[in-house]
Amino acid sequence: MVYNLIFKVMMMKIKPALYIISLLLLGFSCQKDDKFLSDAVPSYLSASEPITNADLQSLTYGNFFAFTGFSQQGSPFDGIISYPILASGECDQISIAANTSYRNMDHWFTRKNEDVDLATKDFWTHIYYVTNQASLVISKLGQFTDKVEIEPILEGQNRFLRALTNYAGVLCFGAPYGSDNSSRAIILYDEKSLSTGPKDLRSRNTVEEVYTAIINDLKIAIEKLPLTWDSAADPTMAKYKILPYKAAAQMLLARVYFNMGKEHWNDALPLINTVLGYSQYGLEADPRNAYDLPKGVIPGKETIWCYSNEWWSYHDSPFIWNLLYEPNASVFTMHPGFGRAYPISQQMLNYMGWNDQAEASKDLRYTRNFIRFEAGNDPLIAYQTLNKAYVWPLKYEVSFRASLSMMRLAEMYLDKAIILFNSGDKTGAASALKVIRDRAGLPEISATAITEEDIHKERAKEMIFEGDWLRYLQCQRKDIPGTTTLKWNDSSLVLPVPLEERTYNPNI
Repeated sequence: MVYNLIFKVMMMKIKPALYIISLLLLGFSCQKDDKFLSDAVPSYLSASEPITNADLQSLTYGNFFAFTGFSQQGSPFDGIISYPILASGECDQISIAANTSYRNMDHWFTRKNEDVDLATKDFWTHIYYVTNQASLVISKLGQFTDKVEIEPILEGQNRFLRALTNYAGVLCFGAPYGSDNSSRAIILYDEKSLSTGPKDLRSRNTVEEVYTAIINDLKIAIEKLPLTWDSAADPTMAKYKILPYKAAAQMLLARVYFNMGKEHWNDALPLINTVLGYSQYGLEADPRNAYDLPKGVIPGKETIWCYSNEWWSYHDSPFIWNLLYEPNASVFTMHPGFGRAYPISQQMLNYMGWNDQAEASKDLRYTRNFIRFEAGNDPLIAYQTLNKAYVWPLKYEVSFRASLSMMRLAEMYLDKAIILFNSGDKTGAASALKVIRDRAGLPEISATAITEEDIHKERAKEMIFEGDWLRYLQCQRKDIPGTTTLKWNDSSLVLPVPLEERTYNPNI
C-alpha cells in the first residue's frame, strides 16, 4: 500500500520533530511570515484536522517542500529531474571511492535492484504523500469562513502541485504517452477519493487516465492562479516563485502536451505563445543566472517556477547532490566527492560538438555553466588517473540555500522552434531559435539553412542536465542513446513499482 504501516508508525514518531523543524525553517528562511512545514503530513497522521483556511494555507506551503522529499532519498523532484537525466544517455557514470555514499547511483542508471532501492521506494511514497495532501486541501475549500479570498489561489496552487507530482510519477512509472496508454502507471487520488490510510488497496490508473487528470488539474489551475505576486495579499514565498503563478501552470500544461507527442503540439503552441508574451518574463543575459541563485535573491525573469533549495529540502537525491561544484581546489580535497559524480557523456559531447574545446568555448552556456579538466589535470587526486578529458556541470553550483529553477523560459522558445519547423514554418523556427543563440553568443541560423537537427542540438546544449532530453527524444519517438541504444518506449525505461508496495497491495 502507498502508506504502509511502517511508514505510518514512523510518521507518528517524528511528528513532534516536524514541528521543531518548521520552527527552525522560519529562522533560516527568507520567508519568515510563512509556516512551511506546520502539520504538513497526510490527514490521517495529523495531530488535528485543518479547521481554518489558514491551516489549509500552511498545509499547502508544507506540501511544496514535501515535493522535494522529507526522508531525503527520493521524491517527485527526482521524477522530473534526476531519473530522466540518468536514463537519457547525457551523462557518464564515473565511480570512485569518494562516491560510494551515493548508494542509489547504479540503480538509477540501470534500473537494477529495484526491490531494495530506497530512492525508488521513497519516490513512489512521496507521489502519494504530495497528491493526497493536495487533494485534502482542495476537499476542504469552501468549508471555512476565514481568509475566503485565498481559496481560489489555494485551489490553483494545489492543483498545480498535484498535476506536477502526478506528471513526475507517470513519466517514470508509466509507459511514455503514445506507447500503450491503456497500461497501468500510478494511483490517482483526488478531492473525491482521498487515501483512507494503510488499508487503502486500490489499483493503479492507466497512462491515459493519469494524463487526463493532469490536464484537467492544470486547466483549473490556470483559471485560479494570479498573474503576478501581490505584495499586499500574497506570502513572501510567492515572490520567490516557490508558489506558482498562472504562467507556471500554462508552461506545465504546454510541456505535458508537448511531451505527449507531435499530434498534441497544436495544443501546446497557444500556451507557449501566451507564456512568451508575458512582459514579466525574459531570458537572463548571463546563462549562469538562469539556474540557482543565492538565498534571499529573487529569481530572475527567466524563471517561471522554482523550488526552494533550503537546508531541509536540500536532500540526497541521486542527482542534485552530484551537480554541485565548488571551484576552489582545496574544497575538492576536503570533500572529494562533491559535485563530481556525473560529467557529460562522450557521446553527448560529440553530438553537441563540445568535444572540440575551441568550438565549445564560443558558446557562453559552455564557458559559464561547465568546466573541463584534461586527462591528468583534474584537481581531484582520484580523477587524475582518468585517461581522457571530461566536462563537468556548474549549473547548480551557486549556493546550498538557493532557489533552483525547474521551469524557465528558454524551454518555451525551443518548443516553439521545433513545433514551427515541424509545421513547415522555417522562418518562425529560425526566429525562435535566434533568441536562444543570441544569448549564447552564437550567430543566427537563417530560415533557408535551418534544419531539424540544428534545433535538436541547440536544445541539447541549452537544456542538458535539466531532465529534458529523455522526454524530448521520447515525444518524437527517437531512440535513447547510451551504453546500449534503447527504443523510445523500451520497457526498461519504466521504473518498476517497489516490491514492498506490490507485496502489500496485490492490486497494484
